[in-house]
Amino acid sequence: MHHVLPPQWESFVAEAYRVMVPGGLMLVFEVNPYNPLMQYVAKTYEIDKDAVLLPPAKLRRMFTAAGFTEVFTQAIISVPPTGRFLTRMDSLLGNLPFGAQ
Repeated sequence: MHHVLPPQWESFVAEAYRVMVPGGLMLVFEVNPYNPLMQYVAKTYEIDKDAVLLPPAKLRRMFTAAGFTEVFTQAIISVPPTGRFLTRMDSLLGNLPFGAQ
């Protein structure tokens, strides 16, 4: 979503809700705006030159306002988590802003 223009964020989420199958699941893998490495990547990589990083709380508010239920965010340290150690770390630290996603 960080490549969607900020004025279009709410309509983008509303349209996603509109076309989703009832009871469907929507996953958003978004760059963690609190991770210094990801901030650097977003500022220096050409592909992200126009990107605006979204705080998790803002994402939750937009999705809830559009009608989504059971909305939550979780930081992900590794994608995919390989092995029991990284899977456990994602589970333990998922509510803290350590992950890149």
